[in-house]
Amino acid sequence: MLILTPSGEVFSGEAEYLDVPASDGRMGILAGHATMVARLSAGELRASLPSGDSAWNIEEGFLRVYDNEAAILTTVASLVRPAPVPRS
Repeated sequence: MLILTPSGEVFSGEAEYLDVPASDGRMGILAGHATMVARLSAGELRASLPSGDSAWNIEEGFLRVYDNEAAILTTVASLVRPAPVPRS
């Protein structure tokens, strides 16, 4: 998964599941999802990462899923719930 804003890359890493605020309702994306482009509304982007769940508040933008990779292009993305840090 890649989250990009005009300021640069906000996140890049593996995600097991995405829950995005699409313009026509929430949408879930799993590995192997078909190629697609969707318009995103402002709201919370949730991701299940190997280290745990994370969430970002995003503004309107676009989601592109291609070749088993998701890219979120948005004007603003701020982390609201970081994934837990693994304990040693």
